[in-house]
Amino acid sequence: MSFELPGIATIQLPILVILTARLAGFFVTVPFFSTSAAPPLVRGGLALAVALLLYPVHVDSVEVTGTASLVAMTAKELLAGMFLGGLVRLLFAGLQLAGQLAGFGIGLSLAKIIDPGAATEDSLGPALYQYLGLILFIGVGGHRELISAVIRSYDVLPLGAATVGPALVREVLSTTGQMFQAGLRLAAPVAAVLFLVDIVLALGNRVVPQIPILMVGMPVKAWLGIAALGLGLRAFAGPALGWLSRAPDLILGASRLLAVSP
Repeated sequence: MSFELPGIATIQLPILVILTARLAGFFVTVPFFSTSAAPPLVRGGLALAVALLLYPVHVDSVEVTGTASLVAMTAKELLAGMFLGGLVRLLFAGLQLAGQLAGFGIGLSLAKIIDPGAATEDSLGPALYQYLGLILFIGVGGHRELISAVIRSYDVLPLGAATVGPALVREVLSTTGQMFQAGLRLAAPVAAVLFLVDIVLALGNRVVPQIPILMVGMPVKAWLGIAALGLGLRAFAGPALGWLSRAPDLILGASRLLAVSP
């Protein structure tokens, strides 16, 4: 099946569908594009627009022999795009983990807010770190780098060639481990302040046992923790951007591993 657009050569619909599938899967899962603020129609239109731009380059890179072949390759490309977007989501999960760790000692985990991106309730700490990181990422043009990376993934991962091998599994496990490390590093300044506060409160309780340490300790930890959180936001920007800037290389690296036969 094919159709024509004004000023564009005849387009083979099966090839366009396969091209669009990876982009659609990517935009459904990757942060910023997958939020509820971006309606499905907008995400679908963006995927189709990029696919039309890529069509002249990749029209001859795959051959569709029948309906079963079309369905199999479309599903494979959709899953590949969702996998690439999920890897980027792991990077942002590191920020959420940092916010959870930092906010737990302060008491922010008790405060719930509506996450406008996921349309669910979330603790204040993870939401603060995630959206701060997202603002920084968009501010330096990270969303454009994501689109550029998924476009370049077609050069290293041909259409319909995605496979899962041991190297890919190791990459996912490695990224997950690094995500936990990044969360701990980003939460370390606030955690260190809270640890020192706990030591001071413990010593104070030993010196003056009459002090109701539980009643005094919670507001003191909350105020000092929030102060450390606010003062540490400037120092948060550099490490957070350094962590998130790995997203394009992560997409291309995973695409190369997807193209390697097990």
